[in-house]
Order: sequence, then structure tokens, then C-alpha cells
Amino acid sequence: MQQSPFASGRSHLLLEPDDPTSRVQQTGGSPGDLIAVLYGQSADEWQRRQRNEATTDPRREVLIDVVDVARGAAAAGSPATQMIPGRDIALRTVERPVDPTDVIESICSYLDTESTSEATIYVDDLGGLVEDVGADRAVKTIASVTDRIREVGARGVFVLDPETVPSETVDRLKAAVDDTHGDENDNPDRAAIERLREEEPTNFGYARGHWREARAGVERCNRNYPQARQIHEAIDDPETSPRTLGAALKALVTLGVLDTWSENVASTRYDLTAYDPKRMEKVGAALDAADE
Repeated sequence: MQQSPFASGRSHLLLEPDDPTSRVQQTGGSPGDLIAVLYGQSADEWQRRQRNEATTDPRREVLIDVVDVARGAAAAGSPATQMIPGRDIALRTVERPVDPTDVIESICSYLDTESTSEATIYVDDLGGLVEDVGADRAVKTIASVTDRIREVGARGVFVLDPETVPSETVDRLKAAVDDTHGDENDNPDRAAIERLREEEPTNFGYARGHWREARAGVERCNRNYPQARQIHEAIDDPETSPRTLGAALKALVTLGVLDTWSENVASTRYDLTAYDPKRMEKVGAALDAADE
């Protein structure tokens, strides 16, 4: 039987956001209880992957399906906890934002003395928890669950995409668990930022210092194809000049956050229809985390 990389009696932070579910489901080990808190996928998706990819079936499975308001409304009227017919699976649906006290109580209620080292507690997206309750409460929640895991000898696996939260929050979550797996610096965004630093150090410096101001200008500008000075005009009380903002915007183009308008022949115009706010958040977090 394949040995699990996640030791019992410890909690583990998994910084591999691309496909963590497969790794957890394929780790083998003892076919004990599995308690999964699902932010990043539905319970149906989890069960489908479990059937297709898992090397062992849990003895007992508890799924806490965390849903947004729209999906939660569709599930209205369902019991808080239900059993899946023909399988030893308990399904509980909770609506975001989630009270971390409920998460702790739900997890701990299933950790009895018979589970011990055969139980795995899995949270598929800590970024969702941080988004719901903030870094302070999220860190306290993981620390409380970790204490319980150590007490009963279970194992915890908590997945985090380090690009979705500030680097300070990543460090605090790492301190709240026993082990960290994966390298949060091993990702395309930070690799691109290091290339930018080497090839365009001036633009890198402006992007790192002023990406939030650039974001504010891009999001407030009411033009589709503005020049840097027009984006600058949309910023309240700016710290940048149009020239330094232009350097930051050029860096963000290099990093794939927005694009330039190719049809102009004079000053550079930026194509704000190609602006990607989610990528802006990831790149901004990576810029903040870049070494001095």
C-alpha cells in the first residue's frame, strides 16, 4: 500500500493549487475516515473524482459542501446534513460566508476516539476561508483544528493557492500548521516577475511600488483605450506622475494583466477591455512577495 506523504498526528499546508485533489485522493494509506471541507468544488465533483481517481475508499466520508449564495439558494429546503443512499457518506451544505466556529465544531464532532490516525481532514481552498472571515480568524481556525488533529492523532491537509492571499497571510498559515508541502515561489507569476526584474528593472520597481494605484486608475477610467495620462487623471490624489504610472502600466502589460491597443501610431494606448482583475490580484500579491 502506498505510504501517504501526510503524516498522522500533524497538519499539512499544501501549496500546490493546480490539482491538489488528485494528490490527496491518490495518497493511499489507511482507508479510514475522510472529512472534506469543499470550497473549490462541489460535493458532486468531489465524489466523481473519488470514484475515478482514489486508490482507496474511505471507511466513512463526511463532506461539508461550502456554496455561494446562488448555489445555496438552489439547495434551499434540503436538510442540513443528509446521508448519501447506498454509501456511508454524510453531506452537509453550508452557505458562504462560513462561520469558522461552525467549521471547527463540524470537524471536531466527527473526530472520535475510533478515528485517530485513520482520519484525514481536508480543506480544498483556504483562500475561500480567508476571503470569508479575514486572515486573523482563518489562522485561528486552522490553529484550532490543528490542535484537535494533534490531540486525536489524525492528519490534516489544507490547500492554499499562495497567489490568492498576501504573503504575510501565507507565512501566518504556515506557522499555524506542522508541515508545508510545495514551494510557493515555484509558480509562473513569480517567475515572470523575476524576469521583469532582470530585463526591465525600472519598470519592475514602479510596478512593485505602484501596482495598487495603477489598478485604481485602470478600474476607474471610463475609456476603453486611454493613454497613461488619462488613466492617471482617474486616480484620486495620486502618488505617481503620468510618466511613472506609464512605467508601471507597461510592466503590467508584460505580466499579462492588460494589453496595449495595436492600432495607435502615437503615444501608447492601453486596451482596458483586456484587463483581467483576478490576474491583477495574483500579480499584485506576487509583486508584494518579491524579495527586496
